[in-house]
Amino acid sequence: MQGEHVPIVFFPRFSTFAGAAGKYYTQPVDMLGFETASITVFRGMITGGGGPTVAFEFEQSTDLIEWESMGPPFDPSSAGNVPATQQVGLPIARRYVRLYVVLGGADPVITLFAIGWAARTEQ
Repeated sequence: MQGEHVPIVFFPRFSTFAGAAGKYYTQPVDMLGFETASITVFRGMITGGGGPTVAFEFEQSTDLIEWESMGPPFDPSSAGNVPATQQVGLPIARRYVRLYVVLGGADPVITLFAIGWAARTEQ
């Protein structure tokens, strides 16, 4: 049985990234005392040169130094460059969780957010 649901924000509504391809990380979120999380990831259209791309990936860690993937990178839009959302369920196995977005191409511009809730471990 799950306990209380607590809001969680990785990228606030609405975050815009512009100008440089690369990997952008959220701050780690301390998930001690939580067993699951449900996160809604939204991505708008991506513009830029050189075939701009976007991918998201969740990672977890026990010590904030060594990070391991919580699943393969994903793009909420399976229909090409259209705005889309994806609901992601995360079983919490480590103390810290973070999300990163990878932008590719020349001068990419995208608006996105990643918000949801975490369920406390039932005592």
